[in-house]
Amino acid sequence: MTAPIVRTQAASGLPRRRPGHLSFRGGWPVPLLALTAALVTACSDSSTDPDPSPGDPIPTRIALSADEVLLSFVGVSATVTATVLDQDGDPMPGESVSWSSNDDGVATVSAAGVVTSTGVGTARVTARSGELQASADVDIRTGWTEIAAGALHTCGLWGHGVAHCWGSNADGRLGVGALDPGTSSVPVAVAADVLFEGLGVGDGHACGLTTDGEVLCWGTSRVGQLGTGDDGNQNAPTPVDSDDRFTALAVGSVHTCALREGDRRAYCWGGGLGGPLSGRDVAVGYTPPDACTAGAPYSSRCSLVPRAVQGGLAFESISAGLSHTCAVASGGIAYCWGWNEGQLGNGEIHEQSPNTTSAGYATPQAVGGGLSITTISAGTIHTCATTVLDAGYCWGGSAQPNTGMLGNGDLGARALPTEVNGVLPWSSMAAAVQNSVYNGFTCGLGTDGLARCWGSNRKRQLGSPAVETCSVGIGLIPCALSPQAVSGDRVFQHLSPGLEFTCGLADDATAWCWGANGEGQLGDGTTTDRIVPTRVQDPDPPSA
Repeated sequence: MTAPIVRTQAASGLPRRRPGHLSFRGGWPVPLLALTAALVTACSDSSTDPDPSPGDPIPTRIALSADEVLLSFVGVSATVTATVLDQDGDPMPGESVSWSSNDDGVATVSAAGVVTSTGVGTARVTARSGELQASADVDIRTGWTEIAAGALHTCGLWGHGVAHCWGSNADGRLGVGALDPGTSSVPVAVAADVLFEGLGVGDGHACGLTTDGEVLCWGTSRVGQLGTGDDGNQNAPTPVDSDDRFTALAVGSVHTCALREGDRRAYCWGGGLGGPLSGRDVAVGYTPPDACTAGAPYSSRCSLVPRAVQGGLAFESISAGLSHTCAVASGGIAYCWGWNEGQLGNGEIHEQSPNTTSAGYATPQAVGGGLSITTISAGTIHTCATTVLDAGYCWGGSAQPNTGMLGNGDLGARALPTEVNGVLPWSSMAAAVQNSVYNGFTCGLGTDGLARCWGSNRKRQLGSPAVETCSVGIGLIPCALSPQAVSGDRVFQHLSPGLEFTCGLADDATAWCWGANGEGQLGDGTTTDRIVPTRVQDPDPPSA
């Protein structure tokens, strides 16, 4: 059985769980906050003894160990304890308690308070003793709520925020607490007794934002991207070295960022790619002060712990890319910082050679074009965004061979936002982040929920046939210079491009992936590449 965890209620930012929850990671109970007072108490003016002696204990209320039970699988159980208390708040162990459920089709409850999920939905279980009663709400939720694709592995949130990963487990990136299995082609539960409300995946690491605002990371930490205070890998979720609580999370290729609760300032940690003189390490928003032991192609400078991004700006959202980071402030003003081959959108393009720090900006730069931006996505050497008018824009795309990832119909770089081709109004953009000379591609989600992708299509990561060819370092590859409809006409809530593969969360809480699958990163139980969206397997309920 997993160890109990006590959580406190957060005050602002993303939604937080109410106190008094009993939640389940993998089906085992995790009591979040024991109640010391009755939830619902019905009292009588009389007792079985019409004239009790002064000081005799009188049943006064029922205290439950939790006021809400959260279950993420059907057929799992958890125990809620009920204690009858007297007028002094002392337990009365001799008083009997009976239990009932108002909907046995959702949850049953035994005489001992064991709650078992029987279906999806909400129910209420009630403990009674004489004329006293107290109730706990039961919420059973299944299905995927988030999915995030990396280089060779993918992670997702199931039910109430139970994290699962699949694909390569090199350096412990699946977070299962061991290096075995080496790969998994189906989702496996992350070794964490917490619920997550946010998740991100990089080249070799992943991080999750818990319902209490804590950030936990696991996997590769070659340049400090786990934020744990050193550059050692972790095969299970490990808290970042910070006392702050956060409300948003962004995981880049080899760095991580989050928005602090309260003032919404950006904090970043990790490093960059390209060596010590490349300037790519300033993707963290400052000159990183720590030394990393990793060699080429990683920078020798890094930040091993979260540190505040320069400028003191407050942001509404944030996105981390390969060697840059972007965020949106109030009023729709977007800022980017880090390496700049056009992806900062400030009107400048610095070529890859010569590699000097002048090509990067450690301080946030305002994105030009006068747009009011609602969503933003930082990619490899490009950035894409949507506006309040539901228009899509991309910029960047200079040094690496352009594969059409800007979606504007040609292979030219852009130093300022340029509108994406197509007639659809857009709700969000998702730019591929992982480092590859032939991985520049982007996917966008229309306001109708239909997905379209463009750029490199070497492994059919666009989910559709290519319509052009692009020249990259390995020769000619299939590509698309304008948005192409993803096969299947499936309605999606969210899209996440990885390294030559793409995943999406559908509107029915199913997850789908397509493209490269050599490490099982599509989660369909095989290592076979897929040219059309293929459903990710649902995770198995935990064994008792």
